[in-house]
Amino acid sequence: MLRASRVLQRRYPSSTDTSESATMNRLEKLKNDLYSFEELDTLEKNAVKLRDQETLSLITLSRASKKAKGEKPKSTVDANGVPLTKRGRRDAKAGRQKNV
Repeated sequence: MLRASRVLQRRYPSSTDTSESATMNRLEKLKNDLYSFEELDTLEKNAVKLRDQETLSLITLSRASKKAKGEKPKSTVDANGVPLTKRGRRDAKAGRQKNV
């Protein structure tokens, strides 16, 4: 029984090992501008909830870098002003406007 648990430990490292490496990957990706504007929005929402100032500052730098390179975020409305996503249409119908 003890031998089997050792094998499992080698195959599946503890959660602290994987979360630490995932954090480093996320920070490295932010530093290298690998995330899209949509992914940056999601990361920002999570970082605000977690009060992660380091990630928030990297997101700000990444957005500025992308804008300086000429990249633009995808539009959330079509030429007629109709929201492109189901959530956008629902929010517009309910009278909630997203400040962009």
